[in-house]
Amino acid sequence: MAFVEYTLDEPIPHRPPHIQPLIILQARMGSTRLPGKVMMPLEGLPLVEGLLRRLTILHIPLILATSVAPKDNVLVEVARRCNIPVFQGSEEDVLDRFYQIVKGRHVDAVVRLTADCPLTDPVMVDRALDCFYQAGVDYLSNTLRRTYPKGFDIEIFKRSVLEETAANATSPYEREHVTPYIMTHSGRFRLANFAARDDWSSWRLTVDTKADYELVATVMAQLHGDTSYSAVKRVLRDHPDWRERNTIP
Repeated sequence: MAFVEYTLDEPIPHRPPHIQPLIILQARMGSTRLPGKVMMPLEGLPLVEGLLRRLTILHIPLILATSVAPKDNVLVEVARRCNIPVFQGSEEDVLDRFYQIVKGRHVDAVVRLTADCPLTDPVMVDRALDCFYQAGVDYLSNTLRRTYPKGFDIEIFKRSVLEETAANATSPYEREHVTPYIMTHSGRFRLANFAARDDWSSWRLTVDTKADYELVATVMAQLHGDTSYSAVKRVLRDHPDWRERNTIP
């Protein structure tokens, strides 16, 4: 897989004002390994609510994408409490959720985030968007070559790429995870990766298991309200032994 690579500390011109990105945060209550994880408390708020509130500082349109399953109605209430639009669609076909959200909206690029990454840094999202538009690519992420901790995943793709993917992806895996079709048909798309200058990929700061949650809660308690990526790195540097609590599977 060929891709261009950038780092976010390089000078990147801000995107033109006519650009219309959309952030879609996907969330569900039905995790098999840790059911209800996105409603678990972090610093006094449900995990998903804290992330939604931080993302609003970007002043970029934001939608919570969840399912029509009754168990996900609690997420609808969280979104309403945060004054954030919510879309309920297929429980298994997450790709269709994304397509239905974009259909009929004036959107040229989609930022895909997941609620099990509660430490996502809005400033990093903003810089990644600038990088995406400056690079002129179809898809950009920080997962093509990992240097950030698991739990800081950001994917950005053109509306046209989403439309093609929704029309052609057929396997349940492609439909559930939204972007695998792009990876398996990478020759059709221009890809870019953004990487950190220092490699923190051995840290796991997503929430899929109880051990994940306990580590993220411990890290967040040390941030004292500063949830920037640089603050997270300072905490990790101060506590290298915490890595052993939770290693990348």
